[in-house]
Amino acid sequence: MSGMSKRILVLVTLSVTMGGCQFFDNDSSTPFVAALPGLRGFLPADGSDIQPGARLYPGPGAEEGLGGARTTALNAAYHEARLAAAGADTVLTLNRRPAAAASEIVATFGPSAPGGGNLADISVFDTADVTVGGAPFGAGRALLYDGTPSTVLEHMSFGYWAIVDTGSDTILTAAGGAIGTPATDLAPGAALGTATYRGRTVGGIVDVATAGNFRVLSADIVLTADFAASRMDADITGTRLSDPLSGADVGPGPVFHFEDASLVSFGPPTAAGFQGTTDDGTFNATMDGAPLTPAGGAFADLAGIFYGGALNEVGGGWYVVTPTDEVSGTFGAAR
Repeated sequence: MSGMSKRILVLVTLSVTMGGCQFFDNDSSTPFVAALPGLRGFLPADGSDIQPGARLYPGPGAEEGLGGARTTALNAAYHEARLAAAGADTVLTLNRRPAAAASEIVATFGPSAPGGGNLADISVFDTADVTVGGAPFGAGRALLYDGTPSTVLEHMSFGYWAIVDTGSDTILTAAGGAIGTPATDLAPGAALGTATYRGRTVGGIVDVATAGNFRVLSADIVLTADFAASRMDADITGTRLSDPLSGADVGPGPVFHFEDASLVSFGPPTAAGFQGTTDDGTFNATMDGAPLTPAGGAFADLAGIFYGGALNEVGGGWYVVTPTDEVSGTFGAAR
Protein backbone atom coordinates (compact mmCIF):
# COMPACT_ATOMS: atom_id res chain seq x y z
CA MET A 1 0.00 0.00 0.00
CA SER A 2 2.88 2.40 0.66
CA GLY A 3 3.61 2.70 -3.05
CA MET A 4 0.26 4.26 -3.83
CA SER A 5 0.19 8.00 -4.27
CA LYS A 6 -3.30 8.86 -3.21
CA ARG A 7 -5.16 8.79 0.05
CA ILE A 8 -7.99 6.34 0.37
CA LEU A 9 -10.70 5.96 2.93
CA VAL A 10 -11.46 2.30 3.47
CA LEU A 11 -14.67 1.25 5.12
CA VAL A 12 -15.04 -2.42 5.90
CA THR A 13 -18.50 -3.69 6.77
CA LEU A 14 -19.74 -7.22 7.12
CA SER A 15 -23.48 -7.60 6.96
CA VAL A 16 -25.92 -10.44 6.77
CA THR A 17 -27.63 -9.77 3.48
CA MET A 18 -28.63 -13.24 2.33
CA GLY A 19 -30.95 -12.34 -0.56
CA GLY A 20 -30.62 -14.90 -3.33
CA CYS A 21 -29.22 -17.64 -1.08
CA GLN A 22 -31.03 -20.97 -1.18
CA PHE A 23 -32.12 -22.96 1.86
CA PHE A 24 -34.17 -26.16 2.10
CA ASP A 25 -37.45 -26.76 3.84
CA ASN A 26 -37.17 -29.34 6.64
CA ASP A 27 -39.90 -31.46 5.03
CA SER A 28 -38.56 -31.59 1.49
CA SER A 29 -35.60 -30.94 -0.76
CA THR A 30 -37.38 -28.03 -2.41
CA PRO A 31 -35.25 -24.90 -2.09
CA PHE A 32 -36.70 -21.51 -1.29
CA VAL A 33 -35.12 -18.08 -1.37
CA ALA A 34 -34.38 -16.49 2.00
CA ALA A 35 -34.69 -12.73 2.30
CA LEU A 36 -32.94 -11.75 5.54
CA PRO A 37 -32.67 -8.08 6.52
CA GLY A 38 -28.92 -7.41 6.29
CA LEU A 39 -27.19 -4.23 7.46
CA ARG A 40 -29.45 -1.85 5.53
CA GLY A 41 -32.49 -3.74 6.75
CA PHE A 42 -31.86 -2.47 10.28
CA LEU A 43 -31.40 1.17 9.26
CA PRO A 44 -34.43 3.46 9.79
CA ALA A 45 -36.55 3.85 6.65
CA ASP A 46 -37.04 7.58 7.33
CA GLY A 47 -33.36 8.30 6.66
CA SER A 48 -32.43 8.96 10.29
CA ASP A 49 -29.15 7.45 11.42
CA ILE A 50 -28.13 4.79 13.92
CA GLN A 51 -24.89 4.24 15.84
CA PRO A 52 -23.57 0.70 15.31
CA GLY A 53 -21.99 -0.57 18.50
CA ALA A 54 -23.20 2.32 20.65
CA ARG A 55 -23.94 1.67 24.29
CA LEU A 56 -27.64 1.39 24.97
CA TYR A 57 -27.29 3.28 28.24
CA PRO A 58 -25.55 6.53 29.25
CA GLY A 59 -22.24 6.61 31.07
CA PRO A 60 -18.47 6.93 30.72
CA GLY A 61 -17.10 5.43 27.52
CA ALA A 62 -20.51 5.47 25.85
CA GLU A 63 -18.84 6.06 22.51
CA GLU A 64 -17.44 2.54 22.44
CA GLY A 65 -20.25 0.36 23.69
CA LEU A 66 -21.16 -3.26 24.22
CA GLY A 67 -22.27 -3.60 20.62
CA GLY A 68 -18.93 -3.01 18.95
CA ALA A 69 -15.16 -2.88 18.82
CA ARG A 70 -13.20 -0.07 20.41
CA THR A 71 -11.88 2.59 18.11
CA THR A 72 -8.15 2.37 17.53
CA ALA A 73 -6.01 4.50 19.80
CA LEU A 74 -3.55 5.32 17.01
CA ASN A 75 -3.62 8.92 15.83
CA ALA A 76 -7.23 10.13 15.88
CA ALA A 77 -9.91 7.75 17.13
CA TYR A 78 -13.30 8.61 15.66
CA HIS A 79 -15.53 7.40 18.49
CA GLU A 80 -18.87 8.28 16.89
CA ALA A 81 -19.99 6.38 13.79
CA ARG A 82 -23.44 6.80 12.28
CA LEU A 83 -25.07 4.91 9.43
CA ALA A 84 -28.15 5.95 7.50
CA ALA A 85 -30.06 4.78 4.45
CA ALA A 86 -30.55 7.59 1.91
CA GLY A 87 -32.70 6.13 -0.82
CA ALA A 88 -30.52 3.58 -2.61
CA ASP A 89 -27.39 4.95 -0.92
CA THR A 90 -25.81 4.16 2.45
CA VAL A 91 -24.14 7.03 4.30
CA LEU A 92 -21.38 6.71 6.90
CA THR A 93 -20.58 9.68 9.16
CA LEU A 94 -17.59 9.67 11.51
CA ASN A 95 -16.83 12.14 14.31
CA ARG A 96 -14.41 12.32 17.20
CA ARG A 97 -15.54 13.21 20.70
CA PRO A 98 -15.55 16.06 21.42
CA ALA A 99 -16.71 16.83 17.90
CA ALA A 100 -14.39 19.85 17.62
CA ALA A 101 -11.34 17.61 17.96
CA ALA A 102 -11.32 16.68 14.26
CA SER A 103 -13.19 17.21 11.01
CA GLU A 104 -16.30 15.18 10.29
CA ILE A 105 -15.92 12.52 7.59
CA VAL A 106 -18.90 11.59 5.41
CA ALA A 107 -18.90 8.82 2.79
CA THR A 108 -21.89 8.06 0.56
CA PHE A 109 -22.00 4.65 -1.10
CA GLY A 110 -24.00 3.62 -4.19
CA PRO A 111 -24.12 0.27 -6.05
CA SER A 112 -21.58 -2.49 -5.41
CA ALA A 113 -19.47 -4.92 -7.44
CA PRO A 114 -18.01 -8.35 -6.53
CA GLY A 115 -14.77 -8.30 -4.57
CA GLY A 116 -11.57 -10.13 -5.43
CA GLY A 117 -9.13 -12.51 -3.77
CA ASN A 118 -10.11 -13.45 -0.23
CA LEU A 119 -13.03 -11.05 -0.60
CA ALA A 120 -14.61 -12.84 -3.57
CA ASP A 121 -17.79 -13.42 -1.55
CA ILE A 122 -17.98 -9.76 -0.57
CA SER A 123 -19.64 -6.93 -2.47
CA VAL A 124 -17.34 -3.91 -2.80
CA PHE A 125 -18.80 -0.41 -2.86
CA ASP A 126 -16.52 2.23 -4.41
CA THR A 127 -17.22 5.97 -4.36
CA ALA A 128 -15.49 9.31 -4.75
CA ASP A 129 -18.31 10.97 -2.81
CA VAL A 130 -16.32 11.58 0.37
CA THR A 131 -15.99 14.81 2.34
CA VAL A 132 -13.76 15.78 5.27
CA GLY A 133 -14.94 18.80 7.21
CA GLY A 134 -17.42 19.48 4.42
CA ALA A 135 -14.75 19.67 1.71
CA PRO A 136 -14.28 17.02 -1.02
CA PHE A 137 -11.77 14.35 -0.10
CA GLY A 138 -9.36 15.35 -2.86
CA ALA A 139 -7.75 12.45 -4.70
CA GLY A 140 -9.25 9.83 -2.38
CA ARG A 141 -12.19 7.51 -2.59
CA ALA A 142 -14.22 5.35 -0.24
CA LEU A 143 -14.57 1.58 -0.33
CA LEU A 144 -17.24 -0.44 1.45
CA TYR A 145 -17.03 -4.22 1.81
CA ASP A 146 -20.44 -5.78 2.41
CA GLY A 147 -20.13 -9.54 2.92
CA THR A 148 -22.28 -12.61 3.38
CA PRO A 149 -21.08 -14.69 6.33
CA SER A 150 -21.69 -18.41 6.51
CA THR A 151 -23.88 -17.94 9.59
CA VAL A 152 -27.51 -17.09 8.83
CA LEU A 153 -28.44 -14.12 11.02
CA GLU A 154 -31.96 -12.79 11.31
CA HIS A 155 -31.97 -10.45 14.31
CA MET A 156 -28.83 -8.35 13.78
CA SER A 157 -26.03 -7.34 11.45
CA PHE A 158 -22.54 -5.96 12.01
CA GLY A 159 -19.92 -3.83 10.31
CA TYR A 160 -16.27 -2.80 10.48
CA TRP A 161 -14.67 0.35 9.09
CA ALA A 162 -11.18 1.80 8.85
CA ILE A 163 -9.67 5.01 7.53
CA VAL A 164 -6.20 4.70 6.02
CA ASP A 165 -3.86 7.10 4.25
CA THR A 166 -2.11 5.02 1.62
CA GLY A 167 0.20 7.87 0.68
CA SER A 168 1.97 7.62 4.05
CA ASP A 169 0.87 4.04 4.78
CA THR A 170 -0.76 5.08 8.04
CA ILE A 171 -4.12 4.39 9.64
CA LEU A 172 -6.28 7.10 11.15
CA THR A 173 -8.88 4.99 12.91
CA ALA A 174 -10.73 1.69 12.74
CA ALA A 175 -13.75 0.30 14.57
CA GLY A 176 -16.92 -1.67 14.12
CA GLY A 177 -20.29 -2.44 15.60
CA ALA A 178 -23.52 -4.39 15.55
CA ILE A 179 -27.09 -3.24 15.04
CA GLY A 180 -30.35 -5.11 15.40
CA THR A 181 -33.07 -6.12 17.86
CA PRO A 182 -31.46 -6.67 21.30
CA ALA A 183 -32.70 -9.25 23.77
CA THR A 184 -34.23 -7.41 26.72
CA ASP A 185 -32.98 -9.72 29.48
CA LEU A 186 -31.03 -12.89 30.22
CA ALA A 187 -34.03 -14.88 31.54
CA PRO A 188 -34.18 -17.33 28.58
CA GLY A 189 -30.62 -18.40 29.45
CA ALA A 190 -31.83 -20.36 32.48
CA ALA A 191 -33.49 -22.93 30.21
CA LEU A 192 -30.52 -23.00 27.85
CA GLY A 193 -27.92 -23.65 30.56
CA THR A 194 -25.08 -23.24 28.08
CA ALA A 195 -25.18 -22.18 24.45
CA THR A 196 -22.65 -22.14 21.61
CA TYR A 197 -22.76 -19.39 18.98
CA ARG A 198 -20.90 -19.85 15.69
CA GLY A 199 -20.23 -17.13 13.14
CA ARG A 200 -17.72 -14.81 11.52
CA THR A 201 -15.59 -11.88 12.59
CA VAL A 202 -14.06 -9.17 10.41
CA GLY A 203 -11.63 -6.49 11.46
CA GLY A 204 -8.19 -5.07 10.94
CA ILE A 205 -4.62 -5.32 12.18
CA VAL A 206 -2.03 -2.55 12.15
CA ASP A 207 1.60 -2.17 13.20
CA VAL A 208 1.80 0.01 16.33
CA ALA A 209 5.25 1.46 15.68
CA THR A 210 4.47 2.88 12.25
CA ALA A 211 0.64 2.96 12.26
CA GLY A 212 0.98 1.36 8.84
CA ASN A 213 0.58 -1.94 7.02
CA PHE A 214 -3.14 -2.09 7.67
CA ARG A 215 -4.68 -5.40 6.62
CA VAL A 216 -8.24 -6.67 6.66
CA LEU A 217 -8.74 -9.59 9.04
CA SER A 218 -11.40 -12.27 8.62
CA ALA A 219 -11.86 -15.39 10.75
CA ASP A 220 -14.25 -17.86 12.35
CA ILE A 221 -15.58 -17.10 15.81
CA VAL A 222 -17.15 -19.47 18.35
CA LEU A 223 -18.64 -18.03 21.53
CA THR A 224 -19.76 -20.16 24.49
CA ALA A 225 -22.22 -18.73 27.00
CA ASP A 226 -22.56 -20.33 30.44
CA PHE A 227 -25.72 -18.76 31.79
CA ALA A 228 -25.46 -20.47 35.19
CA ALA A 229 -21.96 -19.09 35.75
CA SER A 230 -22.89 -15.79 34.00
CA ARG A 231 -19.88 -15.83 31.70
CA MET A 232 -18.95 -15.80 28.02
CA ASP A 233 -15.85 -17.28 26.32
CA ALA A 234 -14.81 -16.85 22.68
CA ASP A 235 -12.30 -18.34 20.24
CA ILE A 236 -11.20 -16.69 16.98
CA THR A 237 -9.50 -19.12 14.58
CA GLY A 238 -8.73 -19.64 10.90
CA THR A 239 -7.64 -16.03 10.54
CA ARG A 240 -6.64 -14.73 7.09
CA LEU A 241 -5.22 -11.31 6.30
CA SER A 242 -6.03 -9.52 3.05
CA ASP A 243 -4.96 -6.44 1.17
CA PRO A 244 -7.80 -3.98 1.86
CA LEU A 245 -8.03 -2.85 -1.76
CA SER A 246 -7.56 -5.97 -3.88
CA GLY A 247 -8.55 -8.63 -1.34
CA ALA A 248 -5.32 -10.48 -2.14
CA ASP A 249 -4.29 -12.96 0.55
CA VAL A 250 -1.23 -11.82 2.52
CA GLY A 251 -1.04 -14.78 4.88
CA PRO A 252 -2.46 -16.17 8.11
CA GLY A 253 -3.32 -13.92 11.02
CA PRO A 254 -3.27 -14.39 14.80
CA VAL A 255 -5.74 -16.51 16.74
CA PHE A 256 -7.35 -15.38 19.98
CA HIS A 257 -8.96 -16.87 23.07
CA PHE A 258 -11.13 -14.80 25.41
CA GLU A 259 -12.33 -16.17 28.74
CA ASP A 260 -14.70 -15.09 31.52
CA ALA A 261 -16.47 -12.05 30.07
CA SER A 262 -19.37 -11.23 32.41
CA LEU A 263 -22.99 -11.52 31.28
CA VAL A 264 -24.85 -8.31 32.08
CA SER A 265 -28.27 -6.71 31.70
CA PHE A 266 -28.38 -2.93 31.42
CA GLY A 267 -30.53 -0.01 30.40
CA PRO A 268 -32.50 2.02 29.62
CA PRO A 269 -33.33 0.96 27.01
CA THR A 270 -33.05 -2.55 28.38
CA ALA A 271 -30.67 -5.02 26.72
CA ALA A 272 -28.70 -8.12 27.65
CA GLY A 273 -25.04 -8.54 26.77
CA PHE A 274 -21.53 -9.31 27.96
CA GLN A 275 -18.35 -7.41 28.74
CA GLY A 276 -14.81 -8.45 29.63
CA THR A 277 -11.60 -6.45 29.94
CA THR A 278 -8.16 -7.51 31.09
CA ASP A 279 -8.05 -4.44 33.33
CA ASP A 280 -10.60 -5.93 35.75
CA GLY A 281 -8.52 -8.93 36.87
CA THR A 282 -11.11 -11.58 36.01
CA PHE A 283 -11.19 -11.56 32.20
CA ASN A 284 -8.37 -13.48 30.48
CA ALA A 285 -7.18 -13.38 26.88
CA THR A 286 -4.43 -14.86 24.71
CA MET A 287 -3.05 -14.06 21.24
CA ASP A 288 -1.40 -17.01 19.49
CA GLY A 289 -1.37 -18.70 22.89
CA ALA A 290 0.52 -15.91 24.67
CA PRO A 291 -1.28 -14.24 27.62
CA LEU A 292 -2.38 -10.64 27.08
CA THR A 293 -1.71 -8.94 30.41
CA PRO A 294 -1.09 -5.39 31.62
CA ALA A 295 2.26 -6.57 32.97
CA GLY A 296 3.24 -7.52 29.43
CA GLY A 297 2.15 -4.17 28.03
CA ALA A 298 -0.98 -5.67 26.45
CA PHE A 299 -4.71 -5.10 26.72
CA ALA A 300 -7.77 -7.00 25.48
CA ASP A 301 -11.52 -6.81 25.69
CA LEU A 302 -14.63 -8.52 24.34
CA ALA A 303 -18.08 -6.95 24.35
CA GLY A 304 -21.42 -7.77 22.80
CA ILE A 305 -25.18 -7.94 22.93
CA PHE A 306 -27.63 -10.83 22.62
CA TYR A 307 -30.13 -10.40 19.81
CA GLY A 308 -33.57 -11.99 19.46
CA GLY A 309 -36.00 -12.66 22.30
CA ALA A 310 -34.68 -16.19 22.85
CA LEU A 311 -31.01 -15.07 22.91
CA ASN A 312 -30.80 -16.41 19.35
CA GLU A 313 -27.72 -14.48 18.22
CA VAL A 314 -24.82 -12.42 19.51
CA GLY A 315 -23.01 -9.49 17.97
CA GLY A 316 -20.36 -7.10 19.13
CA GLY A 317 -16.66 -6.39 19.00
CA TRP A 318 -13.25 -7.19 20.40
CA TYR A 319 -10.00 -5.26 20.75
CA VAL A 320 -6.38 -6.25 21.40
CA VAL A 321 -3.26 -4.09 21.70
CA THR A 322 0.28 -5.35 22.30
CA PRO A 323 3.63 -3.55 22.13
CA THR A 324 3.75 -4.39 18.41
CA ASP A 325 0.17 -4.73 17.12
CA GLU A 326 -3.26 -3.17 17.46
CA VAL A 327 -6.12 -5.42 16.36
CA SER A 328 -9.88 -4.95 16.45
CA GLY A 329 -12.90 -6.64 14.98
CA THR A 330 -16.63 -7.04 15.05
CA PHE A 331 -18.69 -10.22 14.79
CA GLY A 332 -22.05 -11.89 14.40
CA ALA A 333 -22.91 -15.46 15.43
CA ALA A 334 -25.95 -17.67 15.95
CA ARG A 335 -26.65 -20.68 18.16
